[in-house]
Amino acid sequence: MVNGYQYNEDCSYIPVHMNAIFNSKWLSFEIDLVDEVIGSMFIEYIRNVKSEYIIIDLDKMKTAHSRVFEEYSGLSGEGKNLVFVNADDTLLSHITGTITGVIFEDGVLFSTRQGQEYYDKVLNVNHNFSDQLKYNLGKITADYLKNHSLKKDIFLESSNIYSNMYVDVKQLFNNAPIYLLTVYRLCKLIDTQLNKNEYDGFICASNNGSVLSTMLTLMLNKKSTYIMNLGPHLTIMDKETIDKIKVNGKYAFIFDFVCLGTELKLVKTVVSLQGAKVVGMFGVAKHHPERKYDPTLNALVSVNDDYDFGYIVSIV
Repeated sequence: MVNGYQYNEDCSYIPVHMNAIFNSKWLSFEIDLVDEVIGSMFIEYIRNVKSEYIIIDLDKMKTAHSRVFEEYSGLSGEGKNLVFVNADDTLLSHITGTITGVIFEDGVLFSTRQGQEYYDKVLNVNHNFSDQLKYNLGKITADYLKNHSLKKDIFLESSNIYSNMYVDVKQLFNNAPIYLLTVYRLCKLIDTQLNKNEYDGFICASNNGSVLSTMLTLMLNKKSTYIMNLGPHLTIMDKETIDKIKVNGKYAFIFDFVCLGTELKLVKTVVSLQGAKVVGMFGVAKHHPERKYDPTLNALVSVNDDYDFGYIVSIV
């Protein structure tokens, strides 16, 4: 099954690498081949989707079976205008030699002149397509979270604060396409920020963080450690908990939503008892008070920056 996303009113978006991963039996982030099976699935999706313009994102893909793009030549006659982005030189050459009439401009391939004009006038009008793509993909997750947040005053015991809403990240698990996109983008963020030899595995301290880290474990082939029942006070300092931490290990902390960072502080305290440390922090969403901004806290969605949720907290 192909997961595609509505990019705007006229255009859909297909993340090829993400679909290749989740349609394989290995679920490995290292997959970089466009084969006939996944290629045919994309053809079917493109023909059935109502959008006239299709962005096909080939980031992370390195090669393709020899005839995988041949059938794409006929899609222009069916009113479909394809825009291939983020292809490396090998795939650029492969597509150019396979799809009849393909147009190449500044690293982007177009199946039609109409697609090229749409890209120039709509998708890249301010010459910031990459930034706009990142924002729009984040907006898919942000909009879903915002629409499924609990809009009422609530006491957050973990941080000892009151908030005007509860950002319920577990709601993502009820929508497979958005959940898969979110996990994939989180995996990609980690892969961009940390080399594999820079950390030993993932560590989390919440049920939602455990769900996320389990998927990341499969995709990046790193072990995950779940410290259960941690907080809001450090009360479970038993040997079994401490023994889960690798001595002198290096961990990427996985979270669902960070408000003041209380959970993170507790995790850092626990791992330090084994001489280990947290070398990266990655999650779905975060809130940061202006005076406590932490650029090392990586999240796909900031609820009080690019995607304004109207999220307000008051410290008790």
